Amino acid sequence: LLELINTADSAVKVRLSRKDPLGTSERLFKKVKDLIKEDGTGQFRGFDPFNYRILLEAVLGLAYIDFLRGDDRAAEQKYEEADTIINVHLSDNKEYLRSILLLNRGRNRLDNGSKEDDEGARDDFRDVIDIYKKAPDNIREELAEIAALAYNNLGIYYLNEADYDNAEKCFRESMDIYKTSSHARYNLGVLYHKKDAKDRAITLFQNAINLDPNFSEARQALEKLGAMKKGSLGSEWYDWWFENKKETKGTMIIARKRLRIRSILAVALILVMITTFGKLAFDLYLHDFVQLFS
Repeated sequence: LLELINTADSAVKVRLSRKDPLGTSERLFKKVKDLIKEDGTGQFRGFDPFNYRILLEAVLGLAYIDFLRGDDRAAEQKYEEADTIINVHLSDNKEYLRSILLLNRGRNRLDNGSKEDDEGARDDFRDVIDIYKKAPDNIREELAEIAALAYNNLGIYYLNEADYDNAEKCFRESMDIYKTSSHARYNLGVLYHKKDAKDRAITLFQNAINLDPNFSEARQALEKLGAMKKGSLGSEWYDWWFENKKETKGTMIIARKRLRIRSILAVALILVMITTFGKLAFDLYLHDFVQLFS
């Protein structure tokens, strides 16, 4: 299961299969679902709630694939299925899990671009923020990064609506919650650029790069504003330092021998919970970030 879920997650993002990357990922996620059947007839039985945590990630992965294919109705059905898994089969961390679901669905809706989807995305992000605000202190810390992403995406919604005041409030809320948010700083820089505040925009783009040297959109924005010239010493140093990392980013080594799944199932399930659940949710926004600067 650990091998399958990691391979499926990587296939959809780094295109392990050049011919049909989405099909490859979809088959792997569906294989995970077949191994963990909700009716109790799957190969792995008696390991709840661990099974449902992995099943939830598989369903979210399939929803994302449907979105990438433009099948919005199928994606919405998968999100409803994921919501049922959380409400019916999982008792712990419901706020965290539901926040991840809403964040994924909201971002997909926002990327669709229709008026109806935009408003649905706005509501999803607001629901995440509402969950964060109402959560007990010990849970709020766990939800902080998700809430920061929700504020950032809600800010993008307002930015698209040319509601600059609310957009700025959201980006600053994101920065306040998650101090090292490079994307919120970049988006705020986009906002100031649109308001013809070039110096403030440049400062924010530079701040974004300081926090994340691999933030290509921020570097391109600085180049367009003439604050970072191509071929400069800084640009050459960056290209030299990150060149090899760019070439190997996202690759994965697949073991030739199969894992003994039955003998290490318990360990694998725990590792999945710790190391993979939520990874897909966050990677959607970091790897598929929409460049707003133009």
